[in-house]
Amino acid sequence: MRGTFDYVPLTTLFPHLQKAIAAGGVEPKLLALVHLRASQINGCSACVYDSVAGGGASMSFVKAPLSGLG
Repeated sequence: MRGTFDYVPLTTLFPHLQKAIAAGGVEPKLLALVHLRASQINGCSACVYDSVAGGGASMSFVKAPLSGLG
């Protein structure tokens, strides 16, 4: 017999996920790079753009080397 699954909106889970990630002690720069790489692997060009162009100061260390490529 299968158990029931209660639908929980992602908007409810996301803040808890962010809190758990922040409590893990991983540097924000590393998290930003992991997000960027996961976006590349998933083929989400909007996410890649957001990570690099709209990511703010957390991705500034990536913007400089990439600026000479285009």
